[in-house]
Amino acid sequence: LPIAPFVELVLLSENLSRFPIDVVGTKQLPDVRASNPFSSSINQNWCLCAARKMRSLLLLLTLPTVTAWVNAPHSILQRPPSRLSLYEDEDAAYSAKPLPLSDSDRQRLAALRDRYKTIPIMILDAMLPGQRLEFGSNDPKFRVLVDDLLKASSFDKNVMGMIGLNPHTGKPLNIGVTASLETIQRNGLEYSIIVKGEECLEVQGEPWLDETESYYVAEVELVDTQKERPLDKEQQTHADRMFNDIPNLVDTWFQCLYASGRATQESMEPRLADIGPMPKRSIRDRALWTAALVNPLPALGVCFEVRPAMLACKNDYDRINLAWAALHSSIDHLSGKRPMS
Repeated sequence: LPIAPFVELVLLSENLSRFPIDVVGTKQLPDVRASNPFSSSINQNWCLCAARKMRSLLLLLTLPTVTAWVNAPHSILQRPPSRLSLYEDEDAAYSAKPLPLSDSDRQRLAALRDRYKTIPIMILDAMLPGQRLEFGSNDPKFRVLVDDLLKASSFDKNVMGMIGLNPHTGKPLNIGVTASLETIQRNGLEYSIIVKGEECLEVQGEPWLDETESYYVAEVELVDTQKERPLDKEQQTHADRMFNDIPNLVDTWFQCLYASGRATQESMEPRLADIGPMPKRSIRDRALWTAALVNPLPALGVCFEVRPAMLACKNDYDRINLAWAALHSSIDHLSGKRPMS
């Protein structure tokens, strides 16, 4: 039984002496002191006596019930802890123990955290890892971008995302590379910079303008470390064959390039220095290197645009197949066998 009703009755009996009530306590009596000042003391004594009698009667009636309730085996004063409190204690005990993580687990978590970055985005031209691109502007918004890259208060210093345009639709791509800021030249209000492509990325969600509304910022995922579905036996065999064909095709490509007069050995040395030597083991790296060679920045006009397609490839077979086809197409164009229209 709840104890609140009994407490309320006792408190009510305490208040009876303060207000004039009739014997039953159901209605308020008229205040006779206004008409007869001598009757005020009589009325007050009568009310006080009636209140004391009612309080004694209420205590006598409720005392046995309250005593039995307090001594009951399921009284709240004697009740054992609830099941909920026991579960809370168990949860607290379990939560106090740290989750055991191995070194490999910590490495995976760190790699997952490093895969996602928030960086400024420049929509200019598709780049591949290793390629360099020089551009500049006297636009005040471009100067704000360069200054923020140098400060890098909320993102990696000297790192931006470079994405190009879809050659078919003209809309910005959602794939590109991280580009590190290497050189800055200031000529009055004009800034000129050189950036180098580093890691392939994929833009997650919609980019947004920075606080000054000068440039776009985006959440990106670095796709170089993504696990890809392994190639089946037939794909792996074809990929290995094309991988081994590329060195001879590159030699043929250089011969046709120099013979066509599109470039000289001296003019190609800076481009080769940017992308480095041909990778010897990785199919992915050799495919990216080949695409950067035949489709350089600035463009030589000796190959179709393959950089966006290379960035969009999802496995090594597609990459090496695209690189192999681009080499053959460029050789046919340079030799005059099948010129590009």
